[in-house]
Amino acid sequence: AEDPGEAVVSRDTLVHDAKTRPLHVDAGVPYLPGFWRGFSPATDEIRTLVLDAKNGDSTAILRLAGHLAKHPGLVGFRGLVVPAPRSSQEHPSLLPVAGALVAFGVGGGALEAFVRVLPLTSSRTIRREGGQLPTIEAHVRTLKLRALPPVRRILVVDDVVTDGTTLWAARAVLRQRYPSAPIWTAALAWTAKP
Repeated sequence: AEDPGEAVVSRDTLVHDAKTRPLHVDAGVPYLPGFWRGFSPATDEIRTLVLDAKNGDSTAILRLAGHLAKHPGLVGFRGLVVPAPRSSQEHPSLLPVAGALVAFGVGGGALEAFVRVLPLTSSRTIRREGGQLPTIEAHVRTLKLRALPPVRRILVVDDVVTDGTTLWAARAVLRQRYPSAPIWTAALAWTAKP
């Protein structure tokens, strides 16, 4: 069952988070609270592997999840593992990868948490066409949370991070429902430059 409520996040919350947790995309340090990154840069080979995983290729799923599960920061994580929001509901989900992370011992369960009520063009497509990436606020306006069980901590897993706005928006929407839960983020790959 989906939560019918709109995701409403105040601009003050987003500005506060941006000021207290600045972006450090390629500095080798967390750029979001608890952020761990996988392969870099996001080469065509890695993008193909991610797409194969999203389409259910078990070898790709296990390779990506196994790689990320070995990160020292994720070893011993206990909480809910959720895929980052998709750009539209028609795009494949990372839920199989989130489930594989749980099988590798990262987290206690995996669920689809987000519903994209209005589609957004993917960041990769926008960059290829020379357009402007969506803001955090634009992402938030298009997201709803499904009904989720009570959680103590959450790990949001994204496929390829371009500038981090999808993860920031996911974190902001989750923060509204779970104000005291630590929200960690991880990516299977990230672009070389934001």
